[in-house]
Amino acid sequence: MWGLAHTALRRAFPRAATGPLLPLTAAAFFVACDGAIAPLLRLTPSLPGVPWQFNAKELLNHVVWNATAEAIHRADERSFAAEARS
Repeated sequence: MWGLAHTALRRAFPRAATGPLLPLTAAAFFVACDGAIAPLLRLTPSLPGVPWQFNAKELLNHVVWNATAEAIHRADERSFAAEARS
């Protein structure tokens, strides 16, 4: 599901997941997922109910996930462009 959300965000704002904006998009996913969706589904406690060290680790996980997703999107675009030239 997050892959679809990332793809939609990337299509709406092509530069959102690049450079200095990458941590901001990761923070948005972190707040949405760990701060809203998971607590609403009663999967985890709210952000204040979790030690800050765990929240920091989860935020870093979202940064790595967003960077990886962006790298995959770019590789796919290069592959598609190479096929189109062939």
